[in-house]
Amino acid sequence: MVKLINFSGLLFFGFFLSGLEGHAAPTPAPASTRPASPQDIAIVLPPTPDPQLRIPMTGELFPESWWNTSLRLYETTTVGSAVSTENSLKDWQLVSLRFAPCQPLIPYLTPVNDSFCAAEIRLVWQPFLYARLSQWTYEGDDRAYHVTYRLRGTHALTPSDRTKYLDLQKNPNPTPTQVTLYESLHQKVVAKTLGDLKNLATVIPADELQARLEFQTTNLGKQFRDQLAAFLRQEAVQNQVAEVTGFSLPEGRDPPLLDDWVFVAFAPTQAGEHLDPKNILLKSTHDGRVLIDFGPATSVSMHQDDTRIFEMMSQLGEADQKEVATHTILNFIEKRTKRALIADSQAVQVPHTTCGSCHKLNAQPFDFHNLSYFKNHNVTISPRVHQDVRRDLQWLKSRGLTP
Repeated sequence: MVKLINFSGLLFFGFFLSGLEGHAAPTPAPASTRPASPQDIAIVLPPTPDPQLRIPMTGELFPESWWNTSLRLYETTTVGSAVSTENSLKDWQLVSLRFAPCQPLIPYLTPVNDSFCAAEIRLVWQPFLYARLSQWTYEGDDRAYHVTYRLRGTHALTPSDRTKYLDLQKNPNPTPTQVTLYESLHQKVVAKTLGDLKNLATVIPADELQARLEFQTTNLGKQFRDQLAAFLRQEAVQNQVAEVTGFSLPEGRDPPLLDDWVFVAFAPTQAGEHLDPKNILLKSTHDGRVLIDFGPATSVSMHQDDTRIFEMMSQLGEADQKEVATHTILNFIEKRTKRALIADSQAVQVPHTTCGSCHKLNAQPFDFHNLSYFKNHNVTISPRVHQDVRRDLQWLKSRGLTP
């Protein structure tokens, strides 16, 4: 049997094996006939110090130049040198992957958001290390990097179709005919990626979001890790990087006491080999106009959003002020009244709210994780991620891409 070690609430998979290794695990149906599972499009990896089972934040998946650029930006904020002081690159590992099959290309609400959209792979990296509490625990630090890849159809489309696909993505006002053509190409990209992700499964995936069942044994866990690493070498390539974001506490490892989360953003340069700081913008849901510009870093607390937002809002007209106020959790009390709206990505897309608002939806007020780990607890899956996964599965089914 597999030995599961409970470290103060974190169900940490200890790979001390006996009889289970020798028995055949239930295998999934072929990817072409098996309905897509939440775990196919939202892969959660258990944190582990075992080098056979973890995917480290090294090489092309997170170049050292990215790391150095992010450190320089953090040093201009209240985080200072905490990221490099409290962690080294070897502490970081991949903790989750999200496949978003339809991320709107137009940065405001339109009738074509569900058809004129891009496919994205999103990776979440987090550092873990042993900490001494009442006992030794393998614990996640309160910081993460999110890397978004926009799929270009390299392995799903012919060269000529790929050129059409990418050219159409650049059109801010596509005609109905163009949208129809684009959607036919886009579904090929999604179908290929979904099939590849479903083929990673070596046991029947669970119907709810949780750490992959493969990691209950070393052999299956290593097989899954190797297959996932091969998938990432194919799709998580630098020329598909769309954005890199991160968040971190200042030095101290005490979220409720420090109460200061800094979010940073970067855009790829030189085909993804390097990053440049990117301004964090809040845009209008009506026409995509920039309403708020935080620069490349924004700082929030449990009790309020970035304090600069109030001065910025005062410079807007009444209608724009109301829109920003509606789509942002400006203070602690508003979390209760706005939580459901912010959790609905069809009503409030990422460009229409603040980093803090998106990360304040959990029941625990100082848990800002969306699909990563708060200290030594089980994985945090925010209400917005739960809704996104359900909606993505519905979108796939409506397009005939999953039974």
